[in-house]
Amino acid sequence: FALRCLWLLKYPAIDSPDAIIYLQEADILFATGMMKTIIYMPLYPILIHIAGAHGIVALQIVLSTISIYLGYRIASDIWRRQSAGLVAAAMMAIHPMLIYYCTFRLTETVFIFLLLSGLVALYRNHVLAAALAFTLANLTRPSLDFIYPVIIVAAAFTTQGTPSVREIGRRLGI
Repeated sequence: FALRCLWLLKYPAIDSPDAIIYLQEADILFATGMMKTIIYMPLYPILIHIAGAHGIVALQIVLSTISIYLGYRIASDIWRRQSAGLVAAAMMAIHPMLIYYCTFRLTETVFIFLLLSGLVALYRNHVLAAALAFTLANLTRPSLDFIYPVIIVAAAFTTQGTPSVREIGRRLGI
């Protein structure tokens, strides 16, 4: 958290061309109920509208910090060792791009947080929470929309051993 705050103090948020479009889309979406562009997804402009132009950066710093814990949880659960989680958390805490992007008004930080949240939920067999996180991630950035069903099926084999076709169908239905 401290590294991210220090980075923001030393290098205040600068709006890239994409960030300017997100800021504009937030205003357009709430003024007209529709977005002007078909390239961008609606969740990030909604968050900008709710949090404000400066508040979104503060939110992203918090989400980036929480993502460190989520990385810890995933690594600890997979390798069943706290030391693996601590290594993963340390790497995420000091990773330059994770620090850099959390101070930009771009979707990367929110998407990473939502994706990691979904993976943690799936590994703990909370399919509904994972589906919600993946849906929100898709509404932020549709990078993995065709991969999510594969992730959900793979998780069924990880958490259930040999799941039935019905169980896989139920999970995909959720």
